[in-house]
Amino acid sequence: MRKFKKIIVAELLIVLAGLIFIGTTFVINAYAGCYLLGVFLLLYGISMVWKGGGD
Repeated sequence: MRKFKKIIVAELLIVLAGLIFIGTTFVINAYAGCYLLGVFLLLYGISMVWKGGGD
């Protein structure tokens, strides 16, 4: 019975670790995506100003 409980705990820990890993990877990817979008918009804005405004 003790072995069975240990297996359940081990499986829960593995699942939890997997969720944390996937979650952090998703957060990092989302942050990187927002950062790249911000850089793109900044460069686009600068190029618009260089061309004499985008009116």
